[in-house]
Amino acid sequence: MTATLTHLHDETSRRRPVAVDGVWQGGLHTRVTARRFALQIDEPTTAGGQDNGADPVEHLLAALTGGVTVDIHTVARELGIRIGAVDIHADGAVDVRGPGVATDAGSRLERVSLHVLLTTPAPAATVKELRAAVGARSLVLNLLRDAGVRVAETWEAVPA
Repeated sequence: MTATLTHLHDETSRRRPVAVDGVWQGGLHTRVTARRFALQIDEPTTAGGQDNGADPVEHLLAALTGGVTVDIHTVARELGIRIGAVDIHADGAVDVRGPGVATDAGSRLERVSLHVLLTTPAPAATVKELRAAVGARSLVLNLLRDAGVRVAETWEAVPA
């Protein structure tokens, strides 16, 4: 889109509008702009793309890891938990059935594994409370769960 979209923000609500614009770059490549940030989305050459950026599912997993990291720090601050470092790994399995295969279901993200490694002096019971609060709050994590994606989480805490 070349036109700038204007979004109204209802100051009386707790809603924050979000928007992105995507412009096809040829082949399977799309340039997406979110606020002032440009994202390149493409498929690897093995899937018919030119590998100009991460594929859509990799961007989804990036949104998951980024969102969970934000939620960990936000909840930890609210609960008074000191966090020294957060490292997150996410991977998934996509049922792609291959080109030309007709399926009513289409491609599906079947499962996601999320491994969170925290450096914190907090005791195990406090880390468990943090994990529960993050799980209840995380937008992308809950979108995946609501879509029926099996999400397996492991959390590990090491002393700071």
